[in-house]
Amino acid sequence: RTICALFLALVCTFVRGSAAAGRADVWGVGVSSRSILPRVGGRTDYFSPLPPYDCCSAGTFVKKFDEGQVAVGNGASEAHWVRDDIRVRVAALGPDPKGKTAIFVASEVYMLFLNDMQQYYDAVKERIGRERYENLLFFVHAHHNHEGPDTSGLSARPINHDWYAHMVQQMTDATVDAIESARPAIVRHASDVFYFGLGDIRDPRVQNARLQVLRAYEVQNDTDTKAAAAAPFLTMVQWGMHPEVTLGYNPDVPPSDCEQLPLRPDTNCAKNSVFTHDYPGHFSETMTELYGGQGEALYFNGAIGCQIGNHGPVWEVDKEHPLGNGGTVPPGASIVPENYRRAYLIGSQLANFVFDLADRPDAVPFEAFDYRQSEVMVRVTNFAFRVGLVPSTAINPFGDPTRPLRIGDTLREAYVCPSPKNPSIKTCIPDNYAYTYDDSTKLPFRVGQYMLSEVKYLGMGPLRMLTIPGELAPELSGGLPQNFDEPSAESIYYVNPQYHSTGAEYTLPGVTMDMLECDQDTPCWTLGLTQDQIGYMFPISDWRVLCTAEAEECEGLHQRGALNFTDSMAGSMCRFIVNYPQLARADYVAQFGERAWEVVNGTCVYGQASGKAKDHYEETNAASWDVAAAYVEAVGKLLGRAPSGRFCLNNYTCDGMAPSPAALPHALRPLSGKAALARARRPARASPHDLAYLREVFGL
Repeated sequence: RTICALFLALVCTFVRGSAAAGRADVWGVGVSSRSILPRVGGRTDYFSPLPPYDCCSAGTFVKKFDEGQVAVGNGASEAHWVRDDIRVRVAALGPDPKGKTAIFVASEVYMLFLNDMQQYYDAVKERIGRERYENLLFFVHAHHNHEGPDTSGLSARPINHDWYAHMVQQMTDATVDAIESARPAIVRHASDVFYFGLGDIRDPRVQNARLQVLRAYEVQNDTDTKAAAAAPFLTMVQWGMHPEVTLGYNPDVPPSDCEQLPLRPDTNCAKNSVFTHDYPGHFSETMTELYGGQGEALYFNGAIGCQIGNHGPVWEVDKEHPLGNGGTVPPGASIVPENYRRAYLIGSQLANFVFDLADRPDAVPFEAFDYRQSEVMVRVTNFAFRVGLVPSTAINPFGDPTRPLRIGDTLREAYVCPSPKNPSIKTCIPDNYAYTYDDSTKLPFRVGQYMLSEVKYLGMGPLRMLTIPGELAPELSGGLPQNFDEPSAESIYYVNPQYHSTGAEYTLPGVTMDMLECDQDTPCWTLGLTQDQIGYMFPISDWRVLCTAEAEECEGLHQRGALNFTDSMAGSMCRFIVNYPQLARADYVAQFGERAWEVVNGTCVYGQASGKAKDHYEETNAASWDVAAAYVEAVGKLLGRAPSGRFCLNNYTCDGMAPSPAALPHALRPLSGKAALARARRPARASPHDLAYLREVFGL
């Protein structure tokens, strides 16, 4: 095996070196992809592809997959229709002069947790050998496709572990193929802003419409000048929009399909039960078609936290109604409603826009990667997350002790940290998956109150790439628009300012593009949901945690000054209460009495799991109120500089940060949520002593 590994390494070096002699811009680049659809009869090509003009059909009916029932990422407990292929695509860039190869993985799934990806890394290492493996730099990304096979465990049923193992195998095969198929190429890049369909529906209404493009063109020898005119065999794109165009959509299905599912409703039987790759899959397919059917096109989502999604207009594009950059609706254009045609148009028009976008004149030079990695240790303040992370045996003594109750495919380590100040892997100890039972809810929860995540940085010539282990608010990436603190700006960026921090009160822990010093000549890629997914990441200055008492009592406590808002507690106050409970208790009891302390403490401990305060859904699907600050601090350590920034820096970072001129002021449809906690039929608020909905959500 070692001899084979050395032979392949020599072959790859020869392939790159034979074309690179005398040139300083030739990389080794390999690509590959695989279908990760659940199988039927051992195959993934069993479905009938639908034409782009089909707006409303559910697709091919499947009563049961080979792996058994597979849930939809943010949908029903069982998928029974397949409209599109679901794929994983891989690009390998390198080795660089130091022997390092960057592995980019783009998967059309909901999310991929840090711990679950260890089985993928182990499989790659087994295939190529330890020596070659240790020279790989991984960037594993999930599109956050709400309509693919579930990878979260937060759907109406746990993850199908057999299917997940199949997905890991396909990822591994594609990765090895990409590494071993490397060919000499020059790499070019481009950037612009793109708005088609893009909008924000959470105050403040700030998005990042910046589009990044990387293309690799094969070269035959060191004097080859045709590569610039040839079609690229790799296209990588980073943009930012939730892939949930048809989330909650009710497609057309034949009655005979529904008749085979007696437990499903007679009407709307296919709602949330369809596998589709949403607009990113359409982008990848269309991009490949535009380049003659060769190579691969990888899509990466950016900073999409706080409802950056399908909330702007989409129209049928033709000569009379051109696309432009998607920011202005042409007069007389036909607006496309929520359906599969809409998803296709967003993806295909993104591909057309990229196709027409000119590369920068200079190729990315062949030089050593600037690779850095830093840990992010975050306190898990969401009680529901600590419940979902317990081993399945906490509820079922005959369950698999290596599987979690609901969150993820494998057990995730949690940590006990002696102090909330500067927690790290050096100062915290693993809880070894230990759990105990909560006195109030009687539910099991993990003893460890912290989780470990990571952030990675890759410098490649002028390009700067930064990973995000979740859904980051765009303003923490690109910065706030420069007029944000002006009094007149409130009407621009807010619809419900009474429920949010506004102006200078909306403080940020820092801005990553400010810290990276991004501009037109040094473009920055923000790879969201890459290497991990720990939920929404937004400033604690706009956190509100739902009061768990009855509305009248919450209002009374607010009037007395014990509660920050009529229905909720400020995240910063909850942080103090949870981090220093003895000090906080003494203060609250002295000022407001024992009952006030019980409510306030219960709110901070259980509020995220209890539901949402007015206009504050994101807190329910965030791991922690500390995560935004912890992430920015980790980026600072990684870059060797203090966190900085509030406003966007320059035209490059400011372009696209303001709402699109064509963005709709309100959602195209009511929010249906992103996880089972948001979908469960639960009361607006609940007592910490009666969290029955949590039992319903976790099937207890």
